[in-house]
Amino acid sequence: MGVGSAAPPALGPNGLTTTGNPDFKVPSYASYNLSVQQQLAPTVMFEIAYVGSVSRHLLGELDLNQPTLSTREDNPISPLNNIRPYLGYSDFHTRLPIFTSNYNSLQASLNIRTTRDLTLGIAYTWSKNLSDQANDRGTANTYTYNPKLDYGPSSLNEPQIFIANFVYKAPFFREQSGLTGHVLGGWELSGITTFNSGLSLTTSQVSDPFGCVADATTANGCAAGTYPGGFGIVSPNADVVPRPDQVSPVHLTKSQTQWFTTSSFANAQGHFGSSGVGSFLSPGTERIDLGLLKNIKFSERAHLQLRAEAFNLFNHTNFVGPGGAAAGGIDTLLGSGTFGQALTAHIPRTMQFSGKMYF
Repeated sequence: MGVGSAAPPALGPNGLTTTGNPDFKVPSYASYNLSVQQQLAPTVMFEIAYVGSVSRHLLGELDLNQPTLSTREDNPISPLNNIRPYLGYSDFHTRLPIFTSNYNSLQASLNIRTTRDLTLGIAYTWSKNLSDQANDRGTANTYTYNPKLDYGPSSLNEPQIFIANFVYKAPFFREQSGLTGHVLGGWELSGITTFNSGLSLTTSQVSDPFGCVADATTANGCAAGTYPGGFGIVSPNADVVPRPDQVSPVHLTKSQTQWFTTSSFANAQGHFGSSGVGSFLSPGTERIDLGLLKNIKFSERAHLQLRAEAFNLFNHTNFVGPGGAAAGGIDTLLGSGTFGQALTAHIPRTMQFSGKMYF
């Protein structure tokens, strides 16, 4: 096989010129917000805000030596490297500033600050983060000539976040006079409650959807839409991760052995998979942390602080979500023996005790 070259096809819409060279632009970012604050009482402040951002010309990876689908269809028996834009060469891992992302959110907060005893904060965010490329390297878009095929909720998308925190200082026996004052005074209770909905997950499949599926009745020996050498997805270009077909709605069953309905997906064959990017959510976080403090005064300058703290107080099982099987998260690889399973969990209830002397 000779090594030659041919002019790569025009890519137009994704920011490449007809000569195949990227129209390089500096990545840009713009953020904007509009908020309204209302004082509900002398110590109570409520705020609601729209917060958004948009990014353009972000770096991401494409295979600039991927053939077009029509070229693959027109040459069903040709070796893959013979029909690439640069003939005889394999895939190109190229990073280009042509990708986009956007973030939109509704954010609300309530803050209560009394003169001495209580501080309370509540915050809620409802948002969506969309992108056509999750990383600047290591993950290439599915189809070079239509990067928007991978547009959807990004791996950073976490639709709902709720956080509440408080600090309460017991108002009695502040001066800690006498034995009663030292026993009953100086107590402080604090806590943080966190509820998160989880991050967006995307399923993938093991094999190239255009890889040859044996069929003796066809000229190339492969079933319709599949070819010897496939489309170069997974092998040799492991940075292109194919998605399977979604054959039914995805439901979150939320068990350790099946976080989502695995029957909702089937291997794509002869076409790009129909399942979307970020089509369901990983396990979220439900966690309550509590701290109890005791301050013992010895003099104006010297006091002892004793602390007892409990993290994940109610020992709620929070499964690890993103990262896939390699990181102990939800296995989203169709064809894996643990597909759909939650493989590990975050730390269980943890308690710690400490003391600190101030002087």
